Amino acid sequence: MIISPDKDYYATLHTEKGPIRIKLFADKAPETVNNFVFPAREGYFDGTTFHRVIKDFMIQVAIRPEPAPEDLATTSQTSSTRP
Repeated sequence: MIISPDKDYYATLHTEKGPIRIKLFADKAPETVNNFVFPAREGYFDGTTFHRVIKDFMIQVAIRPEPAPEDLATTSQTSSTRP
């Protein structure tokens, strides 16, 4: 595990409409937060495109065509399936 469940973690999405800051609940879902934080710190999500946005409801992102590098999957304790 890369993260500490006792710390606060935030993700900031930089968009054309401005930044979006998201709190990640490491105390409630430590493995899920870890599985996001590690690849994010490695730049894995950089350049990801929101391809669907429904105001006040949700966003969807396009999944990159290349598979996740094996070292990211192993280190972050995920399967090779991308989120």
